[in-house]
Amino acid sequence: MAERGRDLDPVAEPGGADAGGMLERQLSSSAITMARYDPATQRMTIKFTGGGEYDYDNVPAAAYHELCDCDSAGAFYAAHIRGKYPSTNDPRTEGYQMTPRPKKARPTSSSHRLIPASEARAVR
Repeated sequence: MAERGRDLDPVAEPGGADAGGMLERQLSSSAITMARYDPATQRMTIKFTGGGEYDYDNVPAAAYHELCDCDSAGAFYAAHIRGKYPSTNDPRTEGYQMTPRPKKARPTSSSHRLIPASEARAVR
């Protein structure tokens, strides 16, 4: 039987490295679907089953390999990655830079204005 995390085909050749040295694994986990690692920049990207995809910086290669080979990728992530490495797009970690949401337009039609109780008609 194949090792956990290695049981699905890697992105390119055996070992999971593409021509640029990037490593990527599809994970058989209930929490995490994919992990990608760039040894040149030490950036790890984790894609979750709920659709979120987060980048973590300054991650040693050993952490990527341990995530791919452990019994529970979700538990490993919670204990050893989340909050341990800076991220610019994960709101649960240090280094996150919030992008302000655009303000919603307010209704301008008269049907949305407040009417004082003295002017309101009784509904029967």
